[in-house]
Amino acid sequence: MLHMRTQLGRTIGAAYAPCNHLYLTKSWLAPRTYLTSDTPTAPQSTVRAERVTASPKNRHKLSVYQSTSKDPIFNLAVEEWLFNDVLKVDEHHQILYLWQNGPAVVIGKHQNPWKECDLPAMEKDGVTLVRRYSGGGAVYHDLGNGVFTFISPKTDYDYKRNLGIVTSALKKVRVPAEVTGRNDISVEGRKVSGSAFKNAKDRTIHHGTFLFDVNLAALTKYLTPSKAKLLSKGVTSAAARVTNIRAVNPDATFEGVNEALVEEFVAAYGGVDAEIEEVSPNKALNNAALAKYYNELSEWKWRYGHTPEFEHYVKTRFDWGQFDVHLQSKSGKIDQVKIFSDSLNPGLVEELEKNLVGVEYSRKGVEEATEKARMALKRSVDHAADEHIDQFRDWLVGEL
Repeated sequence: MLHMRTQLGRTIGAAYAPCNHLYLTKSWLAPRTYLTSDTPTAPQSTVRAERVTASPKNRHKLSVYQSTSKDPIFNLAVEEWLFNDVLKVDEHHQILYLWQNGPAVVIGKHQNPWKECDLPAMEKDGVTLVRRYSGGGAVYHDLGNGVFTFISPKTDYDYKRNLGIVTSALKKVRVPAEVTGRNDISVEGRKVSGSAFKNAKDRTIHHGTFLFDVNLAALTKYLTPSKAKLLSKGVTSAAARVTNIRAVNPDATFEGVNEALVEEFVAAYGGVDAEIEEVSPNKALNNAALAKYYNELSEWKWRYGHTPEFEHYVKTRFDWGQFDVHLQSKSGKIDQVKIFSDSLNPGLVEELEKNLVGVEYSRKGVEEATEKARMALKRSVDHAADEHIDQFRDWLVGEL
């Protein structure tokens, strides 16, 4: 048992006994000078005002998990596994899960990635697209961004308590955070944290991000929608003014924020012992349930195909003709195509229209369709079409 004295005189207990549902278990929260009593913190009264202490008759079981992986798909799979397979509803179980992703754009369950993201720029720069199981807007993640997840039985869920834990933790690292709007956390009018939610019959997820030292230029770059006209039936993310925690307190550390979150999580439930465990992909993916979520989140069908129906209208002029292209997309595939053109090669227009129907709404899909059109025109001895098809393909791919 490892004990650490907190500023409020409470004790965090971390039990490290092996757990039958994890393959790797070890301490990630070691004693640090940050936790000593001479570290400046928010006034005691301010911190205590945002805490809810559990009733003695409803003693909670607390678990803290941290992922060692920076793979956003793995980390979301772990979250789903904790939500569906680990939470023990009948034991007043509360879970705090802390994770961090490499460069990624994470969109809500019902969002349209072609509307929310600059997919060509993401593909070029190696930024992963991930669709989560919860709702909400699109967010950019990188190693300057932290993610927290509260998983609770529905009968013991309180999002205000969770937001209080986060604001108290930020105040502990000398960041004067406050709840703004419905579920955002801001500092001096600028957003540093946003949240999303997911409910099941007897349990709830509340997860959110905190901008520690995120690349704000990248955030703007990848979350800027295409200029093409997209008539969408999906949800549109609202732009927000944001700032980084490091911009407010340059002395803050990422580990310090995570440690403060654990301390405040434990304090919110009366200071009971918390099991603190790491999750590693090396062995954890041997768990059948976790592997199932990982495979589903990885699939193109989930990431792109689970998209609301939308229309995409683009136009351009080549030396050999003008093209107005109307694409109808459904479930991530091109469902209908209509091309208007003054090209002197009507066969090319007809083959493009025909072969674009049914392919993925992606670079790969457009390349497959244009190659089929090329082969069809070669069979009709239309050799002049090759260069035109290349130009059309390169243009349309750039517009997706």
